[in-house]
Amino acid sequence: MPALSSFDLVLPQGTQVVSRVERRNAKGQVSCLAGSVGTIVRSPNDGSHTYRIQLPNRTEVSLKRHQLSIRKEYQAKGLEQSHVPSDFDLFD
Repeated sequence: MPALSSFDLVLPQGTQVVSRVERRNAKGQVSCLAGSVGTIVRSPNDGSHTYRIQLPNRTEVSLKRHQLSIRKEYQAKGLEQSHVPSDFDLFD
């Protein structure tokens, strides 16, 4: 049996996510910037369909799983990639 990736799991409604992509509306205006935080208001039945994400300004956008990150994981990854010099010593 093949291993499941994080993209195979369907995220539940209410999960906070971060957009990895910019989305534009029908008029070509930006409706969601890459890095925007939102909440899942509708989850798909499987991993091949889109999530409905509500942004803080009440705009809703549709994103596929590979176009978003779970907010908690996104924040943790940002902390791991801190730009503190390797020779920095708090006890010095």
